[in-house]
Amino acid sequence: MNEKILQEFTVRIAKSKTQLRDVNQQCDKLRTEAAQLEKELEHLTNEKRLAERREEDLKVSFINKKVSNEEENEKNQYRKENLTMLRMKKKQLERERDGVAKENERAVMELQQLSREREKLEGQAKALSGKLELSASERSQAEEELQRNQEIVAERSKHLQKLKMEMENMKLLVSSTFQDELQISR
Repeated sequence: MNEKILQEFTVRIAKSKTQLRDVNQQCDKLRTEAAQLEKELEHLTNEKRLAERREEDLKVSFINKKVSNEEENEKNQYRKENLTMLRMKKKQLERERDGVAKENERAVMELQQLSREREKLEGQAKALSGKLELSASERSQAEEELQRNQEIVAERSKHLQKLKMEMENMKLLVSSTFQDELQISR
């Protein structure tokens, strides 16, 4: 029985050794796996840290881009408003330019009309000037003729006065002769 116990004990020891080897192998495997998992954990932790850093960098970058985008949007809004104001001013200036152009056209037409009227008046002035010169010449001739006629009239008036005086004298003479004859004949 000792042998049997010993044999059983040996079998148990062998079995225990096998189990111990299996357990040791499993422990080695588990240690290897644990080492691999620790390495993987360390690697994943590093990746997590890198991911967190990237996330922080992305957050900062996002915030910076968001601020930059908002600033750009404000600038674009200002540019839009400025552009709208400039377009309105352009339309206003175009309307003013059109008004000035129309006014300029009217002024040009009026100037042309006045120029034609001036040319017409200048022609009339030349004609009247010619007539005036002719009239002045005729007046001068008429004045000269008047002067000559007045001189002739003055001479004839003197001559007429002389004739009147002679006639008076003759009347007196005839009258006195007639009275003398009347008295002689009585």
